Amino acid sequence: MKKRFTDEQIIQMLKEQEAGEKTADLCRRYGISQGTFYKYKSKESLNNRAFGTRRLSTAARMHAASHFATAFAAVLPSFP
Repeated sequence: MKKRFTDEQIIQMLKEQEAGEKTADLCRRYGISQGTFYKYKSKESLNNRAFGTRRLSTAARMHAASHFATAFAAVLPSFP
């Protein structure tokens, strides 16, 4: 089954709720059930599959590294 939201999007949802936005409003805006939201929140609190802030920075770094590797691979064949 394909994931509908990336880890970064889930982190953003959790941060919005922690900042004071009502869960019902968040769920309506993102088109998810409250059960799904609380499932994401419980995974965040378990820390074994966490969507924590360290995970966000790691995910962002991996994303940037992926783009760098793709660009590097495109340039590499042009060298003798």
